[in-house]
Amino acid sequence: MEDALDLRKAHGYTTGMTQRVGPKGQVVIPKAIRDELGLLPGDEVVVTLDGRAIRIVAAETLVNLRGLYKGSNLIEILEEEHRRELEKEERRWRR
Repeated sequence: MEDALDLRKAHGYTTGMTQRVGPKGQVVIPKAIRDELGLLPGDEVVVTLDGRAIRIVAAETLVNLRGLYKGSNLIEILEEEHRRELEKEERRWRR
């Protein structure tokens, strides 16, 4: 896995220990990994299948996304796109 965090090197053998899947499909994320990623109880994660591996990634929150498009002309692009759609629709009705 590219860019994978190798916590075994950073935190010793306990982070690589085997976890058991509970009756509801739950798995405990080792504390060292939660601490490294800043995961707290109630935080959301995204779970995906990556070949034969399960990938768990901290979900982006609205706070993390704030300002992502600052300085871009996204609003102008969307307004122009909408204007073109309205013009196209108007031409269609004139026929």
